[in-house]
Amino acid sequence: MHFKHPEILWALFFLLIPVIIHLFRLRRFQKTPFTNVKFLKAIQQKTRKSSQVKKWLVLLTRMALLTCLIIAFARPYYPHSEDSGKTAETVIYLDNSFSMQARGAKGELLQQAIRDILAGNQDTDESLSLFTNDRTYAGISISAVKQELLQLGYAAEHPEPKSVILRGKNLFGKDTTTRKNFILISDFSGWTENDIPPSDSLVSYNLVQLTPQHIRNTTIDSIYLDRHTGTQLLTVLLSKNDSTALTLPVSLYDDDTLIAKTTAAFDGNKTKAEFRLTPDQTINGKVTIDDNGLLYDNIMYFNLDTGEKVKVLAIGEAESDVLKRIFTDDEFDYLSRKLSQLDYSLISRQDLVVLHGLNNVPSSLQSTLKTFTDEGKNILIIPSGNPDQESYLQLFKALKTGTINKIYTGNISVTGEHSGPQGSNRKTGGKDRKKITDIRLSHPLFEQVFEGTQQQLTNFQYPEAYQILDINTAAGTVLGFEDGRPFLAEKDRVYFFTAPLDASYSNFRNSPLIVPVLYNIGKSALKAPQLYYLTGKDYTIDIRTDDNRSSETVLSIEKEGRQFIPMQRTFPGKIQITTGQIPLEDGIYHIQNPDSILRNISFNYDRKESDLRYLSPNTVTGIPVYDSVQKVLTEIKNTGSIRELWKWFVIFALVFLVTEILLLKLFK
Repeated sequence: MHFKHPEILWALFFLLIPVIIHLFRLRRFQKTPFTNVKFLKAIQQKTRKSSQVKKWLVLLTRMALLTCLIIAFARPYYPHSEDSGKTAETVIYLDNSFSMQARGAKGELLQQAIRDILAGNQDTDESLSLFTNDRTYAGISISAVKQELLQLGYAAEHPEPKSVILRGKNLFGKDTTTRKNFILISDFSGWTENDIPPSDSLVSYNLVQLTPQHIRNTTIDSIYLDRHTGTQLLTVLLSKNDSTALTLPVSLYDDDTLIAKTTAAFDGNKTKAEFRLTPDQTINGKVTIDDNGLLYDNIMYFNLDTGEKVKVLAIGEAESDVLKRIFTDDEFDYLSRKLSQLDYSLISRQDLVVLHGLNNVPSSLQSTLKTFTDEGKNILIIPSGNPDQESYLQLFKALKTGTINKIYTGNISVTGEHSGPQGSNRKTGGKDRKKITDIRLSHPLFEQVFEGTQQQLTNFQYPEAYQILDINTAAGTVLGFEDGRPFLAEKDRVYFFTAPLDASYSNFRNSPLIVPVLYNIGKSALKAPQLYYLTGKDYTIDIRTDDNRSSETVLSIEKEGRQFIPMQRTFPGKIQITTGQIPLEDGIYHIQNPDSILRNISFNYDRKESDLRYLSPNTVTGIPVYDSVQKVLTEIKNTGSIRELWKWFVIFALVFLVTEILLLKLFK
């Protein structure tokens, strides 16, 4: 038994006073003559014994009464645990990610959790902190945020488990004497046992794992477009989390108008649906399926329009068949000019300039290219087999790309035999043909080129080349030789090869790498809007504008009255916007200036929530795992509760008081 005010127990020493008075109190008796002395003496003896018993009983009841009153004022209690009686701090994490759309026994898991939280705190205004994936309520009572919880929607953000734990711990106070309870309410999709920290002396973790009744879910994974002569093929990729046979209807809409419908048959966990469209068809589209699993991944928005072609100008001594085959007319506006026939006014109207096989780069062209890069545009340099060292040195210096240490000149055969004259500029180090083995798969040029998250290619025939330019540069390597030197590098929108692509110097043109590398360099020159984007990620989008448009023009992204002002930079002929972390909802948005809508773009939620893999409660050790919010709230209240005993001592005091009264009234 414990006492809230143990100092009051010192008053028990005052109980000695009535005992002392009783023991040492002297009574004087008056003698009265009486005729029958024998009878009187007997009566006196009998009365004296009864009086002594009565006095002792009254003394004991009074002492018991005072003792009970003193103990009652000391507020005795019986603790439920060692933390009972401590001031409690409670932090609740409520997962409102899309996986909580799954249905449990009482409806959607998120709504079930909200109802249980409100029911478990309806009789108290205790202050606590609650946070979700996108909101934080610190130091509030549940009743104060009841309406906000009832209207709580699903969030596209799904923070990492470590981030959730850190956010929760930061909401606790600094007082180490308080009892800190951290309640995590989630289905724990994507969590592992290693993500759960053990309870310690400061924080007690309590998991509430809500389990759906059914975990089958079908997802629209992605959409891509193939443009062919006379048609456009829109392909919708679907997946589900089991391998049972299933056939689903797939609908294609233009805004809210149904324009096509087909079926997708699963013979595993993946399938696709295809829609054939006319080549000039523009759509503010969405694709939908009917599925009883998660709802958010049953719809995907996209925009299909004619698109902006990337303007590419190739400047070389001769036409390049490689560039012409890659920069095709359906996506690129490709021009090729010899240096002697070049109209310099063409350069400013391009998105990408390719210097292909130039032996000499005139200073006038260098100056024009410097202005071109200052306007935020891209350059690709492919050297010739016999470049002029001085002009290339000045070119790289003007573009702030690096400095040239050596240039290996001469005619080098692919077999490694030197067939040209031994000139004074010949550097013997350039005769060694080297493999291109350093492929930076994490570079944006290789995004979505290779399947999975490969760190290194296997069973791959690496291309080889003779290095012509030995460059000292801070540029980032895209492709590198086996000795660590760059074969293709990039710095400040300037891409450059250190070897020619001619067959006599390299077999790179026969490598499967050449198409994605050159194609993506071309596509990166103009960040034209994609078919769709994912919410919560950074994207750069180039919007072509009139050359006469004011540099003070501000573009906005808008949907149904919600307007965002993205980061943007103005260049001649285009405005480059960066989406940042907006928007937060999926759908079709308008990019507009104050006067008109320039184009539409679509955003969709990331599908990572669709992979319903849950934490197994059996793997969690040292932390209690509950299946309902009510149970954990009840357990926390019981853990922190105490059994107040002072009422019982007041009752005992009243009993002793009544006993004393009866003794005084009835005991003769």
